[in-house]
Amino acid sequence: MDQPLDHHQPRRILFAGSNEHNEVESLKEFYEKASPETPLLGWNFQAVDFSPMKKTEWDTYRWSGATFLGCTFPQGVTPGSCRDIGCHVFENPSGVPFVAFRAKMYTTLEMDSLDDEIGKYYRETDRKFSSRMAEAFHDFSMRDAMFDYLEGKIPVSIMGSHSLLRGSDHYAQLVKLARKLARAGFLIVTGGGNGAMEAANLGAYLANHTDEEMEEALQIIRTGNEGVEHEFLHPAPAQNVIKRFGWPTHMPSLGIPTWRYSQEPFNRFSTYHAKFFSNAQREDALCHIARAGIVFGQGGPGTRQEIFQACCINAEQHDLINRCPLIFLDSEFYKANGVYDVVKKNNPDQDVSITDDLDFVVQHLVDHANRSGLHLQTDFDYLKEE
Repeated sequence: MDQPLDHHQPRRILFAGSNEHNEVESLKEFYEKASPETPLLGWNFQAVDFSPMKKTEWDTYRWSGATFLGCTFPQGVTPGSCRDIGCHVFENPSGVPFVAFRAKMYTTLEMDSLDDEIGKYYRETDRKFSSRMAEAFHDFSMRDAMFDYLEGKIPVSIMGSHSLLRGSDHYAQLVKLARKLARAGFLIVTGGGNGAMEAANLGAYLANHTDEEMEEALQIIRTGNEGVEHEFLHPAPAQNVIKRFGWPTHMPSLGIPTWRYSQEPFNRFSTYHAKFFSNAQREDALCHIARAGIVFGQGGPGTRQEIFQACCINAEQHDLINRCPLIFLDSEFYKANGVYDVVKKNNPDQDVSITDDLDFVVQHLVDHANRSGLHLQTDFDYLKEE
């Protein structure tokens, strides 16, 4: 059952999505929103395939002033003819191994077929002006698609080291925590990479599996790493878990990776991947969307950057209800390096805590959600519509 709301607070929606009435991302959506009498001035069409339409039908609509981003037109309609009637047309740039204007994030199956080629392009291509512009278009589309997906969901980010070993106690701890949080109704968000990120997405991926199946998955992913210098470069054990339990379909597991670290395999347990070329946009998204809370596992320089970035974003929220709790998981690690003490001392008006108790983390974030009027959904079927 869904978690009860605190009735002293109105029900609150964290993300309204960006798919407004005049933004259309499919032919079906177009037919639902528009008619031949509808003036389409100011409407935006992103990655819409209009090719099933006849030109005679197309000509009945009032297209002047519309903007088309990476759309496919009916036979007999060209980008030039659209511009002639006052439309703005942006075609997908050629010569790059990705679609710049996308309406959706990547699925894990898509990443399996595209990630290596795009990563090679990022590492080896002398990206000129047109390529960099295509990357900017892509990242704009990816952020737009991500915020559309987030509508109605309550994200919690889990951050930590990409080099965390799969056989470590902390890896298993993060798997169990993410599974508990997903079952409580949160969407688990990570940086989409390996180590701690893989552990958190694995936990969310296993949210509708039994305790015994979770332990089986942990045993599978611990096996086959012997003699591997860098586990985060070794996808085989994760793929073995997929072979046993299937590709991710609709679990509350989102990864936000970057081709900045294109040599690292993508995280196979995320249901969707909002993958960016710009690491700065990726880091900003990770911290900005986690309005329901952030959990910091063991981590190095990248995690410390995210910690202080999250504190800064919290400080910008003048309405305290919009400040997310910050939880440090592993008291020995974070007290030894002094990070927790610095954050706690310098942010006295923020919700900052440290613990080793997974149940404390879950209850603390559930209490925050209820106080904030956030509606936690524990029925995963609502994710099947995405």
